[in-house]
Amino acid sequence: MPVVNFDENPKSTFEEIKDIKAPIIRKLFDNKEICKEILPVIFQTNDTLKLLIEYNKTHEPKMDIYIYLAKSISLYIKSTIK
Repeated sequence: MPVVNFDENPKSTFEEIKDIKAPIIRKLFDNKEICKEILPVIFQTNDTLKLLIEYNKTHEPKMDIYIYLAKSISLYIKSTIK
């Protein structure tokens, strides 16, 4: 089975995904099944997600959806720490 690890090269992955529309990212992180079953497999160390948090915190123009995304991703990462 092939390994899909988006954290293998986090900066490169971040550059590829940072421009995905915010509502799509929101839908991913609002879906508990995706957060439980898929995200841990593709973001094994959360390094890419940490870059995405910082990007959303500093995104211009500052809009509520970007703040929401940063918080949602942060909460997801906290939920994966054991």
